[in-house]
Amino acid sequence: MKLNELLQLADSGRSGISPQEKSKKSQQTLPGEWKSFFLKAAREALPGADANAAWQFFVSGAGQELSLTLADIDRLYCIAGYHEHTRPSLPAFGQEGTEGPEEELFRTSSMKILDGAFDAADPEDLPQLMHHLPDQILSSRFTLHPIELAAMSLKRLIDISPYEGKNEEAAVLLMDRILTGAGFVPILITPENREAFMDALCLSRRICDMEPLSRLTAEEILRQQRSLSSAPLPPGQ
Repeated sequence: MKLNELLQLADSGRSGISPQEKSKKSQQTLPGEWKSFFLKAAREALPGADANAAWQFFVSGAGQELSLTLADIDRLYCIAGYHEHTRPSLPAFGQEGTEGPEEELFRTSSMKILDGAFDAADPEDLPQLMHHLPDQILSSRFTLHPIELAAMSLKRLIDISPYEGKNEEAAVLLMDRILTGAGFVPILITPENREAFMDALCLSRRICDMEPLSRLTAEEILRQQRSLSSAPLPPGQ
């Protein structure tokens, strides 16, 4: 199946939230079963993360046009590692007027990524790359499908890997922020699908083409949508 066909299939399962719907309800509502799935799966896929804070972060952007600052990525990193004492006074999502992560949050040594297959960005390049990343993502939202944009954002943050740890987890949360903001179910890199994601990330990097990772992301969204639609509702719902 071609990527465009997969994206169209995934579109059919969107929650109905869109940036054009400006009512308060549409901006703050995501399907309840998505939350249950995310919180349950995050216990295994995002150990040490504050999954409830991550979900609130997704809800804050649901139905709104995508906005992104360096401070938002900083916040996702803090959520991924549950660094409750790091940058406690971060501004609201998408709010301007901040310089983003403080210098000490960036790693100062070289790092291997994708299970040792590649080198991450050089430490001296991290401030410039991270200041450019939000603009890179936002400028691509008009030319890429939201699933492609989410996959690109995941790959780009992992390529840079600006922090000493929790880079993969922060990248997953960034991907899910973009997906849920566009009305798609959040997905996670779990022990069951991690090898497939690593293979797709490596292949996309080697051939300089996002299609392998975008395809896998769309397939995972479809799989999760089908799983949720067939799952019995919790008692009382």
